Amino acid sequence: MKKLTALLLVLALILTLSACSDGETQETGGNNTGEINPADLNSPPETNQPESEKNDSQETETPPFSENFETPETVQKNKMTIDLEFQDPEIVATAVIIPEIAEGEFSFVISNTLTIEEISNSSGSLEWTKERIELPFRYDLQKVTVETNSGDAITIKYSGRLQGHFTFLTDKKKTMDFHAAWYPQEFSFPSNIDNEIIVKISNLSDYTVVRGEYDEKNGQWIYSTKGFVDNDCNIIALKNGEHFYFSENGINIYYCDDKETKITASIAACTTDALKYYNEILYPNHERGGGIITIFSHSAEPGSFGGAYNRAGVFIYDGIGDINDISEDEFLIDGIPHEVAHFWASGADTNSWEDWLNETAAEWSALLYVLHTYGQETFDKIISMYIEYSPNFPPIKTEDGSRPYGVHNKGTVLFYEIYKEHGEDTIARLLNIFVSLDEKTTENFINEVSVKIGEDIAQIIREGIEKE
Repeated sequence: MKKLTALLLVLALILTLSACSDGETQETGGNNTGEINPADLNSPPETNQPESEKNDSQETETPPFSENFETPETVQKNKMTIDLEFQDPEIVATAVIIPEIAEGEFSFVISNTLTIEEISNSSGSLEWTKERIELPFRYDLQKVTVETNSGDAITIKYSGRLQGHFTFLTDKKKTMDFHAAWYPQEFSFPSNIDNEIIVKISNLSDYTVVRGEYDEKNGQWIYSTKGFVDNDCNIIALKNGEHFYFSENGINIYYCDDKETKITASIAACTTDALKYYNEILYPNHERGGGIITIFSHSAEPGSFGGAYNRAGVFIYDGIGDINDISEDEFLIDGIPHEVAHFWASGADTNSWEDWLNETAAEWSALLYVLHTYGQETFDKIISMYIEYSPNFPPIKTEDGSRPYGVHNKGTVLFYEIYKEHGEDTIARLLNIFVSLDEKTTENFINEVSVKIGEDIAQIIREGIEKE
């Protein structure tokens, strides 16, 4: 029971950081949890490295560098280019954007551990102010407000150290993502800049950048978020000769600890099996997934678990541990299918209490998979943890609309009450209603449930989201 207790606390951390799921995907309401276009994932990952530095453990070929990447000189509106250099333990970066305003004031957020050195346009330096701000999923942010005098391209130069979950800047691996807020985010003007980010990374010729493409001519790695519904500017650079690669059935796994070689096949098999269950049984009308990249043993200390998430089809499992098969660990039995389920269970606003829809749908997708694959006893063990700890968490719906701590827990238990009275088929219908919604809000969900299943179930949900 001690292990189950620890697992529940870990799950609270995981699912708080997931945006989901997966999709796991910009936590600004929408696809933060990660609904992904299958067309973007049908080919092997575009992860290439200089031919002269290729790691013998990898068998993928380096495709030619694309000439279509934007540069700071040709950046278009609603796109951003970033020149990035690692000077361990710091980063040095220059971001270039064209704001969707001719003149006036706009703002963005970035990690408060970074120093803004200059903000300028063609006319020269611009004035800016900054203030501390808190937003979900990220640590120690600053909001930077800029006064611009034209619609010209704006250059933002910044540098410094980073902190945040899944952030490691070491010789062996350099990883930083949305959670670290290492790049400008949350622009105040209407834009889709986050979907159009090009990162050009210098001084990493002896690394592999996951989902990157190497420009031999300029000696740079190019990383693009274009085409990612769940766009995370997720830089994962692994030193050649010090990481490992495994691929099976379109599941591509990168890891840094050779002790975990023995579990790679088990993780790939579970991911494949969960995808098959969702595509063929639970969500036959909503086919998703494929070409997934999984990173694990990602923590500073091998075997020390640090959480998990799925963003843009990149699954991060932080510290799997020294085990032979996922059946030895309750987190993996439930956690892998949960993250896979975020291909479907996403789209509600992850910055608010509405995120309960994403997390409840992901967890119940996983629970149905567990029931289907491992049986009632394992299902009961996992759900019992949610039931035991549910009283410790606040209600789903908050007065100020914010995202409550443990948002996934109450929804999981709420659906369990429906499961006990109405069975597995009703839960499956609820999940499919959520996945099919065009605008994923609780109000729309309950309205559809009332029409398609019944007002009695809709009323249970209305009351449940307010329940202490």
